[in-house]
Amino acid sequence: MGRKYFGTDGVRGRVGEHPLTVEFALRLASAAARVLAPNGGTVLVGKDTRLSGYMFESASKPASSPPASTSS
Repeated sequence: MGRKYFGTDGVRGRVGEHPLTVEFALRLASAAARVLAPNGGTVLVGKDTRLSGYMFESASKPASSPPASTSS
């Protein structure tokens, strides 16, 4: 059996410790993009305000992506 990262509530663990490292967040975001938008496009990801949510959000943005606008 392979490695198991997902539980019933998603990926669990402490940020910065295995498996919630920056490298893992980058690899997970890349894999999600390949599956959810193989021809490009937009993927909407919901998150809460814990540090891991912001880490995954940053990892999932392409380097060329402009920052999200907070102004109206």
